[in-house]
Formats: sequence, structure tokens, C-alpha cells
Amino acid sequence: MTPKRIAGAMLVAIGGLALWEGLRFPFGTMARPGPAYLPTVLSLVLIAAGIALIVLRDRGPRLAALDWSGGRHAAAILGVCAFIALNACWMQ
Repeated sequence: MTPKRIAGAMLVAIGGLALWEGLRFPFGTMARPGPAYLPTVLSLVLIAAGIALIVLRDRGPRLAALDWSGGRHAAAILGVCAFIALNACWMQ
């Protein structure tokens, strides 16, 4: 498994979630698009990009061969972003 394929799988998952959430709104027509039109188009583009990353031949390093020395720094940044996002949800 390579990092590009994992990133592609994440793009497909995020695009699928966005598509599922976006289709709760009315889609509309081509002449008069509804509120779900643009999120649907963007999520389909995101899914297509993720599938392209998964399917295309990858010559990058394997996941186990990567240097994880900055992993703690990345985890701290991810934790702060999650805290800010959750704090914004709780403040509403």
C-alpha cells in the first residue's frame, strides 16, 4: 500500500460523504440548479480524482518505508484542527 493510494481512498470517502450529504437538498435542473447542484458536481470530481489516484500505477515508496519523524508534529496539528472544528460546533 502506498501513500498515494491511501490518499485516493480518503478522497473517495470524503467525496462520498459530501455527495450523500449534498443530495439531501433539492438538485434542481440544468436551467435552474438547486442548492445540491454544485456540491454534487464537486464531490463527483473529488471521487474521480480519488479513483484516479487509486487506479493509476504508482512508483512511489511503500508506506512502511516512509520516514515518520514528523508524525508527532502532524498529529498535534490535526488535534488542534479537530479541537477548533468541534469547538465551533459546540458554540452554535
